[in-house]
Amino acid sequence: MNGSGITNILKDNIQIVSLISTILLAFIGYIVSYLNNLRINKRKDRLDYVNKQLNEFYGPLYVITQSSEITYEALREVTAKRGNRYINQEAPKKKGDLSQWEIWLKEVFIPTYDILDKLIIEKSYLIEERDIPDCLNNIIAHNAGYKVLIKNWEKGNFEDRKSIVKYADDLAKYAKEKYLKLKQKQTKLIGRN
Repeated sequence: MNGSGITNILKDNIQIVSLISTILLAFIGYIVSYLNNLRINKRKDRLDYVNKQLNEFYGPLYVITQSSEITYEALREVTAKRGNRYINQEAPKKKGDLSQWEIWLKEVFIPTYDILDKLIIEKSYLIEERDIPDCLNNIIAHNAGYKVLIKNWEKGNFEDRKSIVKYADDLAKYAKEKYLKLKQKQTKLIGRN
């Protein structure tokens, strides 16, 4: 084989190696780009879900529970100033006896509980936990107990003064913890941590 034949073989091999390298680099670039886009899309999907949880469930739950706690504490202070240790002592004692507790119950608390009921029932798919937490189930049952109580009062039965289901004392804490946890997660997903 002469020198020009070897040179031609080397040129052919260099072209083949160059072509293979180009194809290999293009393929690696495609894979890296694909994986990066997949990662970005997964992050966007997680952010969209967290935003939905915050906007449609935990945000409203947090605001409602915090404002309800403030309202209830204010009512307790007013009741205590009247000399009653418990709010439900303000409950009506006979038909036609419109008490402050009855007004607050009918005009403020039950409508607020109705909003919570609707929120929990319609948006339960956004709940973080696998099972619905007790505090969410309890607030729905608490509201149902008050609705029956009000109906009994309307019929003249004043035997009961409060719902047969205790208020979910841990509801406001639950709402706050979940809301703040999701806000932190949202901030991280946005990249502002």
